Amino acid sequence: MIFGQAILSNILDLTRISLYTYFVLSTNIPKSKYQQSIDDFLLYKNCLKSFYVYTLTSGFFRIIFR
Repeated sequence: MIFGQAILSNILDLTRISLYTYFVLSTNIPKSKYQQSIDDFLLYKNCLKSFYVYTLTSGFFRIIFR
């Protein structure tokens, strides 16, 4: 179970690193409201990753969730 959590967490952390890199590189570029809402959604989605990692890999968390 821990091995599965570690793999999934590493994959999702790579997503977070690439997202923050994108934010840093695109700070001076003007964005439309649509692009800004997509960026905000990606940032919000990234904060939710721990719930999905623990729910998918741990029976204990699935019991609590139910």
